[in-house]
Amino acid sequence: DALMVRKDLLDLTKTNQGELHPLVAEAQHALGRVYYILRQYEESEKCYDRAAGIRERSFGAEHGETAKSYFNIGLIREAKGDFAGSSAYYGHVLKIDQKAHGINSEVVASDTAALARSLMLEGRHDESLKLLRNHIVLLENALGKDHQILCVLLDVMASTQAKCDNFAEAETLYQRVINLRHKDARQDLKLIGDSHAYYGVYLVSRHKLTLAAEQMRTAVIHYARQGMMERSRNPDLSPCIEFYVNILRRLQYDEQTIQSHANLLEKGIDPVEI
Repeated sequence: DALMVRKDLLDLTKTNQGELHPLVAEAQHALGRVYYILRQYEESEKCYDRAAGIRERSFGAEHGETAKSYFNIGLIREAKGDFAGSSAYYGHVLKIDQKAHGINSEVVASDTAALARSLMLEGRHDESLKLLRNHIVLLENALGKDHQILCVLLDVMASTQAKCDNFAEAETLYQRVINLRHKDARQDLKLIGDSHAYYGVYLVSRHKLTLAAEQMRTAVIHYARQGMMERSRNPDLSPCIEFYVNILRRLQYDEQTIQSHANLLEKGIDPVEI
């Protein structure tokens, strides 16, 4: 399985390169990722810690490659519910990447979003919103209000506004992300699907089930079509179909219609257009 493959690859890399080679850090990262997916967070953190140690030795503590290891440790702390710990790691990574990649970079936008999300989970909503607003304004001034790099920040701001019961602001932000994703010349179907799925989940929380069903159906169609193009199944497809089915049941659709919708969506066909 994937775990055994990554373990074998790590052992082989150590044998060929030595314990402290940067390639060993990459192999540790890959193994840590598998443990993370399996929710074996303690083992995952050990891998990322080892990778960080190697990269500190190879590149220095303030290098962008080292920051990747720190970021992943932050992800582990967040997954374990240690939000103060994740905020500390994300904050440190943000400072490194601002120097390494520049304030207007996609990497820094992702770091800022991660820190803001962690602050929100800590309950530090005001700090989260301030951080997001400042960086969004900075990027809008530098890159324009339609730049795709804004989406990761707007998504977190939408979630934070919802946590603060600022529902009108949250809806506006979710809709803005959807509009930006559809404007993107690359037409990344996964990212478009994600934007509709996030908004759909939010709408369910607001008991707007008809609108939520529309958003989740749109998300599923994009995930399915992405899978067809890439000849691989998007892992979010089945959970989103199930989520959509549950919404239809709450809307009291009959089971035959529900199953018909699910079967068509698996094929990337919009059941509403049939």
